[in-house]
Amino acid sequence: MDRYRNARSHSHYGRKPPPPMPRGSRPSDEMYGSPRREKPGHSQQRKDPQSPHKRPSQQNPPRRRISKRNINRSVTAVAGVFFIFVIVYLLSSVYTFLMTPHVATEVIKTGSIDLPRVLSGIVVRDEHVYTAERDGRVMFNVGEYARVKPDTQVCSIQDVESVEDINENLASIEEQLAQLQQTRKDISPADPAIQRINGQIKNIVDGRLNHFIDLSIPDIYTLKNDLSQRIESRNQMIVDENWSVKNDLGLQQQQLISRLGTFEKGIVPGVGGLVVPVIDGMEETLTFETMKELSREQTLMTVDYNQLNPLKEVKTGDPVFKIVASNEWYVAAYVPNELLEDVTEGAHSTIYVESLKNAEEFQPVSAELSLINPGYSESFVLYKITKNIIDYMNTRSVRFKTTDSVHTGLKISATAITTHDFYPVPLNYIHSEGNSRFILKKNAEGNTQTQVSVTWSDDAYSYIWVRLGQVAQGDILFGNKEGLPEYTVTEAVTEQGVYRVNNGVAEFRHIILDDNTSSASGYVVLDTGLSQGIRTYDYIVTDAAGIEDGQIIK
Repeated sequence: MDRYRNARSHSHYGRKPPPPMPRGSRPSDEMYGSPRREKPGHSQQRKDPQSPHKRPSQQNPPRRRISKRNINRSVTAVAGVFFIFVIVYLLSSVYTFLMTPHVATEVIKTGSIDLPRVLSGIVVRDEHVYTAERDGRVMFNVGEYARVKPDTQVCSIQDVESVEDINENLASIEEQLAQLQQTRKDISPADPAIQRINGQIKNIVDGRLNHFIDLSIPDIYTLKNDLSQRIESRNQMIVDENWSVKNDLGLQQQQLISRLGTFEKGIVPGVGGLVVPVIDGMEETLTFETMKELSREQTLMTVDYNQLNPLKEVKTGDPVFKIVASNEWYVAAYVPNELLEDVTEGAHSTIYVESLKNAEEFQPVSAELSLINPGYSESFVLYKITKNIIDYMNTRSVRFKTTDSVHTGLKISATAITTHDFYPVPLNYIHSEGNSRFILKKNAEGNTQTQVSVTWSDDAYSYIWVRLGQVAQGDILFGNKEGLPEYTVTEAVTEQGVYRVNNGVAEFRHIILDDNTSSASGYVVLDTGLSQGIRTYDYIVTDAAGIEDGQIIK
């Protein structure tokens, strides 16, 4: 118990509570029985606040309390300003998007198109022209492209009025002869003389009919002779019936036919072959004898066969028709030498000749290189063909290809290509300072420095937009090296290019087209070695019409 009492007497439960402190006072350390801990370095200051070694300026200023209400107001103001900025930016972006017209773009990819070289040539055939020997109307006896033998009358030239009169008279005579023949059929059986002979024949046969069994061979011959005499007499009477009338009509008919020959003249060719009633006027120039000496201009001659028709009325000496005597025909043309590589004279090959029915459709035709006359850049060639002569009979000029070539490169739409004017300035007259480029123009005061925007450069020149007005024709420029003479800006040049879309902005990029880049399908294949301003997977504007450099593209 004593131990318990002693322990309790030392605990805080046995202590009396401290007396109440006056309001505004601060408890001292002695109240709680333990000294207050001071931070290092602060004990002397607290013990001696008026220490002479501490300056008044080094005393801690009183702390200023900021209320939470003021902090919330500042944050709200900042957030409001930021929110308004975002709203304005979004609205301006939406407005720009809605007001900017949509422009179609495409990705540049490597592709191929069929780019054969289409050539022009002239057709040469073995043709013989025949002319009219008198005035008149042409009357063909055979059809178009009919094959005839030599010495066959193909047509005749007739005096129309005279021949029509004779034909009318011949028709009248033929009608009379037909009526006479019908009359003979009706009258001859009723003629009394003929009836009497017929009765005699009948009596002879009836009188001896019952005795045929007993007749001897001489009696049978007697019967035969009697019947023959009666029948011959009857036939002679029928033949002599109206003989004078028939003979007169026959004589008239022969006279009219004889006169008909004097009013028409037949044309009989001396060679056989295909009859062609259309003449184009080049038959005497384009022959097998002259085809090896044809000029380039002659191989490019054209004839519109839609304006040619067979003649119906001719004068003496007019061409009427022609005979194509051979199935062999030739295409004469001047062909670029690069298309004749690895080809020798006499070799057989296939050319593709344009169809006369469907333009841009080329049909394969087997041909022989009959002649190759080499030239500097192109050669004169004769292609010998032995088939399909009728298919190309109504033509003189043809378009053909020597091969179906394929071109591979950067494939783009033909509508993506546009043109602009540029001033070419030699590289030695473009000055550089850091990333900027400028030129020095000569003027009355000495020279003027003008910044320029170079669109692209090649091995000799830098090209500057005409529309920017940075350079003008006739400007005199100073070189970027000592000793260079003054250079006068010449005329502008027109160059081709496309608009590449970079970060939504159209940028003009120069391209180079060669002779074999375009296609009828609406695409163009560019040589990657020539058009270095663009590359695979670049985006370009599909239709460059109306697009400007620097335009926003969406």
